[in-house]
Amino acid sequence: MARDKLYNQPLLDELRSELPPALFEQAKAWASGQTLDDVVDWLQQANDHSRASGL
Repeated sequence: MARDKLYNQPLLDELRSELPPALFEQAKAWASGQTLDDVVDWLQQANDHSRASGL
């Protein structure tokens, strides 16, 4: 888990700077039962969706 956090933390920081704060609030609620990798994957998918829809 520590290795995952070290690997994914820079990506989470980048996504946090690019995505709306409300998305991170949703992520916190969902993430309580998920691994950090699951959270990063979810945020990437949400980011891809928002870019595709022009949000």
